Amino acid sequence: MRRRPLHPGDVLVADVPAFDPTLSPRSKRRPVVVVASELFMQHDDDLIVCPLTTKPPRPLDVEFDWQAAGLPRACRVRPKPYVLPRQVVTDRRGRLSAADQTALKQRLRDVLAL
Repeated sequence: MRRRPLHPGDVLVADVPAFDPTLSPRSKRRPVVVVASELFMQHDDDLIVCPLTTKPPRPLDVEFDWQAAGLPRACRVRPKPYVLPRQVVTDRRGRLSAADQTALKQRLRDVLAL
């Protein structure tokens, strides 16, 4: 993907590496949402993201308007941030609404004790 500015709340598709090295394939194309701040992204080539999932909901998952975010089916944000290099991003799908971003920020504060 050409390097365009990214922003918190952007919904991306990325080749996410398997966290278990015994798995094959070693990466899988997955949707993620950017949770890194503008400041972080100005000074670092990596991204901080949270995964999106269609798996059964867990108590801490964040519901959001998946259609407005450019996704083809219902999913939730799993508030488990991790770091990805920008070069694994393959596509930009859309963006979380301001209300959905606020809900995700609050959940991350709760989960990370911020």
